[in-house]
Amino acid sequence: MMAKSHFGCSRLFSIATRLEGEVVSDLGEGKRIFPNVDFYSGIVYDAMGVPEDLYTVIFAVSRVSGWTARVMEYLDNNRIFRPRALYVGDFDREYVPMENR
Repeated sequence: MMAKSHFGCSRLFSIATRLEGEVVSDLGEGKRIFPNVDFYSGIVYDAMGVPEDLYTVIFAVSRVSGWTARVMEYLDNNRIFRPRALYVGDFDREYVPMENR
């Protein structure tokens, strides 16, 4: 387990906030893309002293009602809903190695 700061937060919190700042500023203010709540959930669990082997359990338990509602929707129409997506990007782009981008 990582050493805590005097505020009870792990070193990971500092890294996560810097990473969030870099991503948000790199994308530009027009995009308005921010991390979801799960980006910080492990850090919060760590600060609360929750054992790491319980992180997945807590994550799942908090979503059971949503997953159950979705299954009930499936049963109403006897089908699985799949999001529809239409790719609008280029199909014939040539691959450019990372060092040449």
